[in-house]
Amino acid sequence: VPAGRRATINGVEVYGYSFSQEDLVLPTIRGGEGDVTMTSGELWFSAQHNAVVRFWVNLQVRSTFIFDRQLPVDGTVVIRYDLYDIGTAYNITVPFGC
Repeated sequence: VPAGRRATINGVEVYGYSFSQEDLVLPTIRGGEGDVTMTSGELWFSAQHNAVVRFWVNLQVRSTFIFDRQLPVDGTVVIRYDLYDIGTAYNITVPFGC
């Protein structure tokens, strides 16, 4: 949902969006009998590049199974995604002999 905020992040003009814990799809975090609580989250979108430039989420977990672990864990899960060098032409050279 648009949050009515604008900023410049990583050199790109972006718009802030808000979301709730129910909007997250976290297949590698299974609550079981425990619980997962989102303590904070940010999503910043660039309309010019049609791309998410920043997505940050902090989760507090209690008695939760993460990945394929057999035992539940307690603690904090920090998810960080930042897009840099957007709109910059990439320079990939073909290795010698290819």
